[in-house]
Amino acid sequence: FCSNSACHGIDWKYAGLDAPELRETILQTLPPTPTPSAINLTGPLTYDATIGPLFKSLCGSCHGEDGIKNLNLTTYQTTMKGGIDGQVIVPGNASASLLIQKQSGTTPHFSQFTSEEIKIVTDWINAGAPEK
Repeated sequence: FCSNSACHGIDWKYAGLDAPELRETILQTLPPTPTPSAINLTGPLTYDATIGPLFKSLCGSCHGEDGIKNLNLTTYQTTMKGGIDGQVIVPGNASASLLIQKQSGTTPHFSQFTSEEIKIVTDWINAGAPEK
């Protein structure tokens, strides 16, 4: 596709991505859609009891071992380590935690937490983000 309007670029109204196999190719490259599972959000406010199962269920398909941006939320140690963008959890300070900023931002995240889940994760972080 040439967009040089001096010769023919103005004739293009739509440079659509409508190649016959393109849709399937794009769909195959997307991460799997997380499947919600019944998670007990009323247990002790620790990573092991409540937050870890939530992260594994909702975040693990993209942020597991070898996760996007090197972020692995499936273990306490890797969650606290963070990823390419740095630390995602700042114990005791949810508003400074990148995870809460991403989940509370105006652009929805691929696996968006519910308002109840955001509150629970926020409370956990503000409580110091305990493991056990």
